[in-house]
Amino acid sequence: DAPMTLLEERVDEQVSGRWTPRLRHVSVVEAGRGAAAKAALGLIREAGLDDAPALALLRPALVRAPRLALPDPDSTTARDLFTRSSTLSLMQWLYFDSELSGAAPEALRKMRVALRRLRSDLQTFAPLLDRTWADGLREELGQLADRLGVVRDAEVLTVRLGELVARLPDSDERTAQPVLEAARMQLSTARALLFESLADDAYPAVLDAAVVAVTHPRWGDGGDVPVTRLGRRPWRRLRDYVATLDRGPANAELHRVRILAKRARYAADACVPAVGDAAARSASRLADLQTVLGEHHDAVVTREWLHRQAGADSEVAFVAGELAALEMGRADEARKRWPDAWAAASRKQEWRWLRS
Repeated sequence: DAPMTLLEERVDEQVSGRWTPRLRHVSVVEAGRGAAAKAALGLIREAGLDDAPALALLRPALVRAPRLALPDPDSTTARDLFTRSSTLSLMQWLYFDSELSGAAPEALRKMRVALRRLRSDLQTFAPLLDRTWADGLREELGQLADRLGVVRDAEVLTVRLGELVARLPDSDERTAQPVLEAARMQLSTARALLFESLADDAYPAVLDAAVVAVTHPRWGDGGDVPVTRLGRRPWRRLRDYVATLDRGPANAELHRVRILAKRARYAADACVPAVGDAAARSASRLADLQTVLGEHHDAVVTREWLHRQAGADSEVAFVAGELAALEMGRADEARKRWPDAWAAASRKQEWRWLRS
């Protein structure tokens, strides 16, 4: 029964084969869920849509979302950097949430990136924050990101298989259609389950908690800390982990490098307003490393999926083997490139700013 305000909702209508966004605005003041829902249903009827399909598009957008404001650009304390970085992450999350049920192909990926960045902010700036509160929110955001990740992985798999199938001879391309269709069905099912999960009360609750975290963070007792200290820890974790690897690291180890590189990159990004170009260059080098390791990981995952698809049908099994061999080539190519990408990202001069 808490007061809520519906700030904006989008209903995408298909007109002449193209999706056309229609925006409707309504303000519900001092009203509970019931009144807000009735107002939303009124907009649905105004748009001339059936309630059930329209509600499937809307999802629960009845959450409090105050105006978000960035700190003064000249304010570069560690607390200001947390507020800036987390606010930008939340803005990206809210924007691409509204695009999920439309025709924007990158909406889910960018929403997931926003969640990852927000989780990274809570970890990078942990010395400033109430640790129990920050860890609890990171866990909630992680569970949501995992659900988005299932769909995103299915999207990547479908796209990669489509590219691989197009490289096969015509006869094999026709035989490979069941494999491609299995991936498409997996994606369709994953999307349906995701939208179902976003329709329950847990999603608005975690979104509301994120809004509160960004607008009213729970600071710890330690006060402010030097900005460079915040970027130092994730970089050292990455550097020290890579130093433990053998010359031929396992696939899981390269995936771990990718995760640690992502965290170090986001931390460097967050420090840019205070540090400047040096931090931006470090983040850029890590982004290049991330791209190479991301290609390797996607190829490995696709190849493993293809092995699971090789069933009793000998023709399908043969084609799945062909596709798996092509993906192994991609994985091997990325594996060859990653040492150079790491060498470029780990040059000492790129990280001198951490000593200041």
